[in-house]
Parts: sequence; structure tokens; C-alpha cells
Amino acid sequence: MKKNKTNKLPQWAYITLFSYSTLFTLMLISLKTKAQTTPEQGTENVTSILDYQPTILNSVKISDLPTFKDSAPAMPKLTYKIIDAQYDMKFIPDAIQPAVVKGEPLTKLYRNLVKVGFGNYNTAYGEYFYNNVRAKKHSYGVHAKHLSSNGNINELETNPGLNDNAIDAHFKYLFKDYSLYSTTGYTSNVVHYYGYSPNFRNELSPAYPSIASPKWDSSKDIVGDKQRFQSWNVSTLLASNFDKNSENFNNATSLQYSGIADDYGMNEQRVNLSTNVGKKHEEEYLYVRAGVDFYNNKNSTLTQNTTFVTLNPKIKFNNKTWLLDVGAKIVPVFAKDNNRTYFYPDVNAGYQLLPNFINVYVNLGGNAYRNSFKTLTDVNAFMHNSASLQNTNHQIDANGGVKGQLTKRISYNVHAGYDIYKNFALYVLNDAFLLNNVFTTVYDNVNRAHVGGELNYQLHQKLVIATTANYYNYKATKELKVWYMPDLIINTSAKYNLEDKLIATVQLNYLNTQYARKTTYDAKGVKMYETIKLNSFVDANLGVEYRYNKRLSAYLQFNNLAAQRYYRFINYPSQRFNVMGGITYGF
Repeated sequence: MKKNKTNKLPQWAYITLFSYSTLFTLMLISLKTKAQTTPEQGTENVTSILDYQPTILNSVKISDLPTFKDSAPAMPKLTYKIIDAQYDMKFIPDAIQPAVVKGEPLTKLYRNLVKVGFGNYNTAYGEYFYNNVRAKKHSYGVHAKHLSSNGNINELETNPGLNDNAIDAHFKYLFKDYSLYSTTGYTSNVVHYYGYSPNFRNELSPAYPSIASPKWDSSKDIVGDKQRFQSWNVSTLLASNFDKNSENFNNATSLQYSGIADDYGMNEQRVNLSTNVGKKHEEEYLYVRAGVDFYNNKNSTLTQNTTFVTLNPKIKFNNKTWLLDVGAKIVPVFAKDNNRTYFYPDVNAGYQLLPNFINVYVNLGGNAYRNSFKTLTDVNAFMHNSASLQNTNHQIDANGGVKGQLTKRISYNVHAGYDIYKNFALYVLNDAFLLNNVFTTVYDNVNRAHVGGELNYQLHQKLVIATTANYYNYKATKELKVWYMPDLIINTSAKYNLEDKLIATVQLNYLNTQYARKTTYDAKGVKMYETIKLNSFVDANLGVEYRYNKRLSAYLQFNNLAAQRYYRFINYPSQRFNVMGGITYGF
């Protein structure tokens, strides 16, 4: 018989039952104690109208972390002001030694350079340069040059030779705030009046029988075949080195004395004193140019003195994109029985539409100047010393254009303008001499419109090409043409450097048709003027230089490659093809 198994409760159940029994017993004891009353307390009936809602009061626990009561007084809030006080601290940095790149020494300089050459037409050429080597505060040098040609031109039996000699010296010294520049020079130029036919007596005798007569005095009608011009120049300039944005006055003052004389009693002298003073004021730059120019010319029959005084105040406004330079020019002129004062605007403006690539500019001005014998012979060496010397009033000089860069290697300048000249000097043959071999001047009012352009290309130091072209439209008041003024001039030059060993240069010069005035006489001896057309021409020149080393080189120069017989001035044909070779040596 199987015995029934008794089910026992686990231990945790007995402990739970014991806990609840104890808690219940304590609650009964507490309720019984509260229900007992003492005789002093009495009894009170309480009627409850709501259900009983037990509440548990918040217990106050003793924190495990003690706290301390701070009995120290509170710190007051401070207020204060900062008083600026600057202390001048001078900081003088230590000098930094310049970096020295090893293996790249300075290029050695030579004090002397000599060039000599010889060519056809009995051409001889020599040139000498002397300069000091590197110096921090000064530089000086001397230059001398000789060029002569004595070869005959086939069509002429007269001597077309020339002999040009020049010597000049320069000096420069740098002071702390100023720079001193000084130059002096002397030239001697011999020309021959070869612009006449050797058979002139036979050509002129039908109209002028007296020329073939033994009684004819040739000294009255023939200018000497040879003429020599001697000129000199001495100038000094003292200029400040201040930056234009500094508080100092920028100034430059120059004094120049120059002159020219010939073999037939003509002597001309010029003294020029000029100054330029400027200062920056806020965002503008104010400056004044002033000068006195004195001319004295004396020939066998006439003495002329003329003085120009120039006052040119200006103000300049500019920033990174635009420029405006506005002023006026006042030019009083003092001459015997002819004192005048000229007034001109002086305005220059520019704007960068696209910096470095498209820059627009406009200029408006004018000037009065002297047609001296020196300026005339610089253009036409066959002038007679009795030529009339007058003043020209460049009344209007208006021009403008666009310039900039097309690429990093190509730059350009396109421009146009309009000029009005009063008393403009023109060259014509001097009909006081029957040979028609010397020139004089006539003066006329001339208006000129012009348009032109420049184009330049540069590939590092290897290739450089430059081209300029200008077209002119002249209109004279009295003369039939503006003599010897071509309406189109084109100049092109190129230089190619091959490894600094072989250097080639090319020059092309084109002058369009020109017109000359020639005096003729009819059968009755009445003077007439004939217009002579001078054909256009191209003067092409080529030069080649081979550098054996940095000191020694050899060269060949080819002039008038097309061998054209062209005329720059009537009756004076040019030499045809000319070649000259020589060497250059530095030491």
C-alpha cells in the first residue's frame, strides 16, 4: 500500500506569512491605543460625508552628505572703467643679411665698348662707349660717334657726301632725397647741297641768257656746295626722390643751354628753365609746371629774340580703375612787336573697362612752340639759314583711343584724333636761288585728322615684333598741298635672338605719296608754282649679328634691300643698296 505524500510549503512562503501576521498585529494595537480616551478629553462624534482618502506625508530624511552654512559676508559687485594709456615702444629689428645664391655671380661689366664698320659708297662708321661699372650712388659715361659717306650717286656728278660726328657725356648722382642728372654734348654735321643738275647752266641759259655770260656773278645765285652745322647742349636736372603719396613736396627743376651755328654766319641759342612742383592733398594730387624758354637767332640780315613763358596748373584724381587729370595751360609769348598770350585746356582721362586688356583714354590740349633753325634742320638738313622762323599755335590737340593686351604676349593701341594748327611750318624750295637746291619755310593754317594703331608681340627675349600704322588727312588754307607730309606711314621692326648667339633685326618703313612745290618761270619770266608728285617707297633694312662671346661679335647691315632710288625731298635722291660690316668689342 502506497503511502500518501505530504505537500510542504517552501521556506520563503513561511517567511512572507510571518511578516504579514506581525504587521497586522501591530496595526490592531495602534488602532486600540488611539481609540482610548481619558476623562479630561471627553467624547466627540464625527460624521464623515466623503469616502476615506488616506494620505502619506512627505518624510524628512537625513541626507548622507552633510552641508555647511557659510557665515562669511557676500562679496560686493565691483564696477570699473579702463583708461587707455599708450606707451611708445620702439622696435628696431635686427638687420637681415641678404640671401646669397651660390652659383649665380653677377654678370661682369666692362667699361669700354667699341664698334667699327665699313661699307660701299665709301662708308665709314665708328662708335665708342665708356661707362663706370656698378656703383650705389653714381654713374657716368662718355659716348662718341662717327659716320661718313663720300660715294657718288650714279645720276649725279656732284658730291652727295655726309660727315656726322658727335660726342656727349652724362653724369648721375643719388643723394638721400634728391637725384642730380647732368648731360653735355657736341655735334658736327657736314652736308652737301647736291640737289641740282651739274648741267644747270645749259638748262637755264635759254630762259636766262645772263647765266651763260662771263659777267654772271655765281656767288649771288649759287649756294656753296658744302655746309656744316655745329650744335651743342648742356643740361642739368635736380629731382626729388619722394613718393607721390608722401607728405613732402615733389619737385624737379632743370636748366638747359643749347645752340647751333653754320659756316655762313648763322648762330642760334636757346636757354630753357623749367620746374615741376606737386603734392598729394587727401585723395588728389596737385601740381604746377612752369617754365621760361628764350630763343635768340642771328643770321647775316636779321636778329630775332623770342621768349615763351609757360604756366600749367593741374589736379589729378585717380583710383585703380580710372584717371582724371585736369588743368589749363597759359603761354605768354614775347617778341618784337608781336606779344601774345595763348590759353589751352589740358585734360587727360582714362578708364579700365577690363584691367590690362581694355583701357580707354581721351586727351585734350594744345601748345605754342618756336620753329627754330635747329628743329627745322633736324627734319630737313638742306635748309638755308635765311629760312623764316615763326611761332606755331597748336590750337587744338584732341585724341583718344583704346589700348591694352590681347594676350600675355600681344599688346595693342588703336587711336584717332584731330589737330588744328595756326601758322604751321612747311618746307619748299627757296626760289631766290636758281639751282633749286636749298629749302626755306612757308607758313599756313592746317587741319589734320588722323587714325592709327600699334601692335606689339613679344616671346620672352627671343622674338620681338612691333608695327605702327598712321593715316593722315591734311587740309591747308592757302597752299595747294601740305608739302612733304605723306598721308600714310607704316613702320615695322622685328628682332630675333637665337640662344643669345645669333641676332637678326628687320626694319620696314613705308611712306605713301608726297607732294613738293617747285618754282618755275614762263617765257616772259613770270613766276609759277608747280606741284611735283613724289612716289611712295619702301625702305627695307636687315641686320645680322654673331656673338662669338660676351665681349666680341661681328655684324652685317644691309640697307635699302630693294635698291630703290626714292626721294624724301625733291631733287635729293637717296643712295641705293648699301651694305656695311664690322665688329664690336668690349673691354
